[in-house]
Amino acid sequence: MRINMKTLLITGTSGALGNNLREYFLDHGFKVIGTVGRSKPRDGEIPINLGDWDSYTALREAVRNKKIYAIIHNAAALHGKAGIRKTYRANVIGTKNILRLAHECSCGNFIQISTVGIYGIRSLGKNRIEETRPIDIEPYGITKKIAEKRILSSETPYTILRLPLVKYSGGYLIEKPIKKGVSVFIKKRELNIVSSVTPEFVAKTCEWIIDNGPLNDIFNCASHHQTWREMVMDHCKHEGIEIKNTKRVSLFGAFSMGIVIGPIAAFGQHTPSDKLKAIINH
Repeated sequence: MRINMKTLLITGTSGALGNNLREYFLDHGFKVIGTVGRSKPRDGEIPINLGDWDSYTALREAVRNKKIYAIIHNAAALHGKAGIRKTYRANVIGTKNILRLAHECSCGNFIQISTVGIYGIRSLGKNRIEETRPIDIEPYGITKKIAEKRILSSETPYTILRLPLVKYSGGYLIEKPIKKGVSVFIKKRELNIVSSVTPEFVAKTCEWIIDNGPLNDIFNCASHHQTWREMVMDHCKHEGIEIKNTKRVSLFGAFSMGIVIGPIAAFGQHTPSDKLKAIINH
């Protein structure tokens, strides 16, 4: 473990990915200030309401007179759980507020954890690169795209990482249908390419950016590009999950998997990270 005593602010450390980021940087000798929403705060964590600047008093006090080397803005709200209004306040107003905080504490390295969901329906299919023009259909992706625009129009040095499915972090989207006995294999669709990323890869990417400075650009951030079948089997082996229903279903059977994971299984979601790989080589 390296001892560097650099202080980071990571939002959303009570979530699966945020918790992994928190643990990684603590294990690598960083000081971490985290933020949580409704969860009970642990040591170094501060509760805030992302969309309410008035709730930032304790956080602003915690970063006052401290050198914050980087902010990793990971916290976000999913439309399905939060509703459209709360999703907008968390993802758009929340990003605006964290940018304001970055300005107040003179942080010159803002890392936005975004999503390939900003491509909308065009995230499905093959070779969805950073220049892919979105077709908006879902509030989560739409609000995350607006948040990106807020960052681009700010004066804060930034790096935006668009993540695909996150592996091994808990709450993985394919686990729910598998555990319910729903088939996750579609006839003639098992070879669709799906991109994914591990929490460790995200953490190492953020660490490189912290060490080398902001890139002031937008990047797909994936560590794996596998066929749908390979990805499912790999994840189940890693997590010790048994697939009880191996039946191949028709394309319409994808709907039983869920509104997010079903279309990915049916059409694939390939988001190459060649642009990022050309700069960062883990």
